[in-house]
Amino acid sequence: MSTPRERILAKQKTKVVPFYVEEWEETVYIRQLSVDDQEDLAKNRTQAEQVAAVLIASLVDGDGNPVFLPEDASEIRKMPFAAVLEVFAEAAKLNGLTSKELDEAMASFAKARSESGHTDSPSPSAVPEMNSERSPVLS
Repeated sequence: MSTPRERILAKQKTKVVPFYVEEWEETVYIRQLSVDDQEDLAKNRTQAEQVAAVLIASLVDGDGNPVFLPEDASEIRKMPFAAVLEVFAEAAKLNGLTSKELDEAMASFAKARSESGHTDSPSPSAVPEMNSERSPVLS
């Protein structure tokens, strides 16, 4: 018989969810982040950098390989806001990001995008409701 510790530690596989992004005409997979991933995301970044970091950390292909690399962050921040918002919201939901944190991130991201001349930003109130548990993703 195994102990609870052994059974829990044996279940280290994180959840991966397929997600079709219409604007990209591509199915990506969003993975649950580990405690180490969450800690890395808690580093001091602007909200726009944080959104890109969440996508880099959570998007994988069908084989579990990262879709984006850290050096892609500036290109992610140039992408149409609606597509980024859609993927970020799904990654946030899978990883327990609260609605308040998501609203704050999207408001800040939208402000940064509009200041850089982009105007395709939906309002943060368009963000789907998340759970009320606190996550360090945007701490």
